[in-house]
Amino acid sequence: MGVRGGGDSFKPGAFRHNGAAALALLPALAAALGFAHQMVAAVGIVGVLSTTILDLSGAKEATFFGVWVTLGLSLAGSALAMMAGLDARARETAVSLEALFTLAAEAQLFALVGFWATVQFKWVQAQHSGATLAMERLLMTASPLVSLIVVTHGLVAAVGSGQAPFYSMGFSILLHGAFLSRPLRSSFAGRHPARRKHSGPGLAVRAGDAKVCTAALFAVPFVLYLVLHSPEVWPAASLAESAPHLWSLLLLLGVPLAWLAVCPSARGDPSGALWWSKSASGDAAVAARFTAANLALIALVLGLEGRVVFRSFSQYVRLPAPWSFLAVTLALGGGGGALLNFLVMFDAAAAMSGEDEDVAAPGAGAGPGLGPPPTWAGAVLLASVTAGCLALGMPNLALAAALACAAGLALFLESLLFRDYLIFVGGLTCAVAWFLRENFWYLDARAGALGMGEACTHITACWAISALVPGLAACGVGGEKALGSALAAQALVLAYLERGLVFLPRLSRYNEGDLTYPPYLVLVTSALGVGAARALRGSGRIGAGWAWFLQCVHASKVSAVVLHEAHLVVPCAALLMAITAPTQLYDDSRGGAAASSLSAAAGRRVRGVAGRMTAARGAIHAASAVLAVLYSRFAVFDVLSAALDRRPGEALLLGSLIAASALACVPLVRRHFPHSRPARRLLVAAIASGIVVALVAPPLPVSGGSRCPRLPFGLCPRLWDSDHRPEHEVDDVAIYGDLAGRREHWPRWLLVCSVVSGLAGLGGSSVAARLALALCSGAGIGAYVSLEVFPGYAAMQAAVGLATCLCLAVLAVVHAPGLAPAATPAFSALVALLPLSLLLTFAWPPPAPWAEDAASPDPRLHVDAERDAGTDARAGVLVIHCCYALAVAFSAKLRRRRKGRTPVGGGPSASDGAASRIGNVATVEAFLLCLSLFRDAGPLGRAYSVFALCPVLLLLNLSEGRRYAPVAASVPLVLTATAFAEVFAGGTGARGAIGNLLGILVTLPNHLEFVKFLWAGGRRRAGGLGSAQVLVVGTPLNLVAILVTTLDSVRAQALAGIAFATVQYFGERGVRRKGMMVL
Repeated sequence: MGVRGGGDSFKPGAFRHNGAAALALLPALAAALGFAHQMVAAVGIVGVLSTTILDLSGAKEATFFGVWVTLGLSLAGSALAMMAGLDARARETAVSLEALFTLAAEAQLFALVGFWATVQFKWVQAQHSGATLAMERLLMTASPLVSLIVVTHGLVAAVGSGQAPFYSMGFSILLHGAFLSRPLRSSFAGRHPARRKHSGPGLAVRAGDAKVCTAALFAVPFVLYLVLHSPEVWPAASLAESAPHLWSLLLLLGVPLAWLAVCPSARGDPSGALWWSKSASGDAAVAARFTAANLALIALVLGLEGRVVFRSFSQYVRLPAPWSFLAVTLALGGGGGALLNFLVMFDAAAAMSGEDEDVAAPGAGAGPGLGPPPTWAGAVLLASVTAGCLALGMPNLALAAALACAAGLALFLESLLFRDYLIFVGGLTCAVAWFLRENFWYLDARAGALGMGEACTHITACWAISALVPGLAACGVGGEKALGSALAAQALVLAYLERGLVFLPRLSRYNEGDLTYPPYLVLVTSALGVGAARALRGSGRIGAGWAWFLQCVHASKVSAVVLHEAHLVVPCAALLMAITAPTQLYDDSRGGAAASSLSAAAGRRVRGVAGRMTAARGAIHAASAVLAVLYSRFAVFDVLSAALDRRPGEALLLGSLIAASALACVPLVRRHFPHSRPARRLLVAAIASGIVVALVAPPLPVSGGSRCPRLPFGLCPRLWDSDHRPEHEVDDVAIYGDLAGRREHWPRWLLVCSVVSGLAGLGGSSVAARLALALCSGAGIGAYVSLEVFPGYAAMQAAVGLATCLCLAVLAVVHAPGLAPAATPAFSALVALLPLSLLLTFAWPPPAPWAEDAASPDPRLHVDAERDAGTDARAGVLVIHCCYALAVAFSAKLRRRRKGRTPVGGGPSASDGAASRIGNVATVEAFLLCLSLFRDAGPLGRAYSVFALCPVLLLLNLSEGRRYAPVAASVPLVLTATAFAEVFAGGTGARGAIGNLLGILVTLPNHLEFVKFLWAGGRRRAGGLGSAQVLVVGTPLNLVAILVTTLDSVRAQALAGIAFATVQYFGERGVRRKGMMVL
């Protein structure tokens, strides 16, 4: 199926450019919502959640309309907030031209987001092919410009009008690289448009659109700066006053032009980012790129000299004017011109040769299809370096080192010999060391946590290693080991350097060092390091082990942005290595095809450390993950302290460590042992144990935790140190004294063990094992409940423990196939144990409260407590048995629903009938116990509590059509019984009693008729008194009952009768209409 247009057929499929669309639209959407009113954000959150639920439920059309309704409401809310002056962008209540322009940009942004969501729907693609192509074209051409405008508006507010155009320029280059730097094929083109012009209909962005969008995209920062500073720019001001702004405008013009010149080309197309030009072929395209590069060079040199060099770094220029201007111009122009022209030439040659931009073998020239660089290039490089050194005032030795650096680089580009490259590295290292020694090394200051001398030493080492890496990669000297070792050393030195520059010393009490290193540079270097490691791994230059190590070290530096006060880099690196080792160091059979194709494309062999994970290696990796989490315990403490804004407790820390250890082993199990049931059970048990320990907070010993145990020879093995001391209840008792009779609550450990054994019992395959684990879990829970709820009450502790064991036994057996009848005796014993436990509270009452209070043995002080002890004990028994009955009822209901979904032959078995009976009895018992617990809630509470408790009866195992009848029947039963009890209790007089009895009787017909209607499955019944007559006659009588009665229960029953009658009327009407439609 398809629509033909322009020679290409339309083919529905997945939208391929989601990454580019997300890069453009998501930052703009975040900026728009960040300025908008809270109402807009609330509408967006609700809309996203609603559409997500609709999408997961399979309602595609509803999801489509939900997206557009959410976007429309968000735009309307933003417009209303802006007009009312509530928006963060509204400076005044009057609507300005700027506000209208911003609102128009937001409207376009929301429309593009809607287009992006719409093209994802396959039914839209199939039914509206022309609209899909139009939305794709709009999305790929308009998204960069609209996103840039919205983001730029936010940048102006965030960083100011002076810096916003430059940030906007960087974002525009990023958007151009994602959307317009190369021809992008349409996601819905049926045939591959091979060898077609760039204006062909198979492209998502055509040449004409790309030309206009590129010009508009790069003009936005320039025009923005010009508009923001128009009163200070010539001709509004003199040339002398407007000079700084003219240099900035030259930079805003030169950087995008340089990007257009050096942007990488597609294979076989040397035009690069100028693919949309008419001369985008062969030598003409290369000449256009050279022209653009040299024009950009002029603007960049002038802009850098005026805005950067002589404005911010003039103290480093030692030559007097005008020689300083000539030297700096020659240095920047010569070096920049050589670099730009070399990049253009290299990229064009690689594109024309049809190869990737890999460096050729030694002796093959500077790149694929390139001969040695011309002699004048080396001369220009030497001249520019000489001029730069003279401008910096270098002495003879430093000047010789810099010239050796330039000469070595020129020789290397001609010969590609590693010995020439070593000359470049040595000269560069000496020049950097002289510059740092001359300007910074001698300062008695600190940069972050590092002294200036230490920082300069590491900077020099990092420069040297970083300069050595490209030569090792280009020449292949030493192979994979040499390149990997150099990259690892660079990563370690850089990580230590950034850790010291960004983080403050832990033991320092005063902020002596300033944050001289911007945190965003940590993110930049981390992203570049991870990307380089993955690229080198994909091309086969380094192995899996080196790539794994580099990615872990660079990714661990991101912790610098998370928490400045704590040193998290080393713990995060250890944790990442332990977690990712099973997935990065072993070849995956599922990814073998992808790895093979990648290796074939790169022409190299991609290697892993091992092919298959054995059980012994898996155990070693799991142990290493646990040890890494244990080593990172201080990092966990710091993160929890920052999140909670206080010291975390011992149980929370221990539970977090247990859960983190289990989660660290999840990649290992998912990758190499996905079918191992013991491994999965162990993970689930460990995660559950950690969560339960954190939530239950059982008491922990102080010795070995934060205090040293009493061991000989001064040994002090402990989990926490003096800087990481968690909260402990004993500390409070030591400070304030044991005023409230503090209890250790050690039975909480029984609850932890019970949860773990219960989870193990649910996953067991043997019925005997499941029953044994269930009994162990029940014994633990019973012991915990009895010891915590009934302390010192041995008889009730035994009864509650037995009840818990019986409940867990029923839960374990009721799900086993064919063994549900075996649960009947245990459940019968559980039901019979309730009245026995209540009798036990009368026969052996709980101990007197003064029995354990030696401070005040006078019984008169505890009269009220003694009076309430028995009531509390009976209430505790009712609550415990109510919870157990609900658990059994829910378990039986779950078995029935699962049985109904499983296609099996024959009718219901005896096991199913036994499980249903157990569930029904448990449901009725739970409902009655809930009602009894509400008996002290007062008349109003007893009257209306049935409406909150009647949904419990949905757990009854009935047919689908009759499941609501018991719920409706429980309302009149409970309310009528309550009303009769209040009438016969007296207090209303004879006249009031007659009125109340009459009110009870006239409310019953509607309830009875509605229960019959539900029991019949919502169908009309033949014969008997017609439901229409009951509805017509009985419903008004409920109003009479409300007027004549004095009881809240009768009024509630009358209101319920009116509601039931209304539901029945519309239900029967709907059934009748459907029947007529069938006829």
